[in-house]
Amino acid sequence: MQRVDMVLTGANASTPWKNADWMVKPFQLSIAVVASGGTAAFTVQYTYDDLMAGAPPAANVFNDATLNNATATGETTVNDPITGWRVTTGAGNSATLTIRAIQATF
Repeated sequence: MQRVDMVLTGANASTPWKNADWMVKPFQLSIAVVASGGTAAFTVQYTYDDLMAGAPPAANVFNDATLNNATATGETTVNDPITGWRVTTGAGNSATLTIRAIQATF
């Protein structure tokens, strides 16, 4: 996976799902979210579903333990294989979120 850079604004919004290369060993994916200019409310979510088959059903989407209902700039590292991830904002988000992710490739 190449480095991913995105910007997300507004409340109740989501980035597109981003694929992760779950076959890389060891698996390491780092995601940083920088919040600026407002009140932040966001969650990093991930799935094990095949994103090539379409967006996963809500029951198959999991919230990251570190950046779940986050209210400030933060980062998380995923060390177990996942197939994809995204960032969602909550109803109270008025911040601009700058998102950067990078996955190790061996």
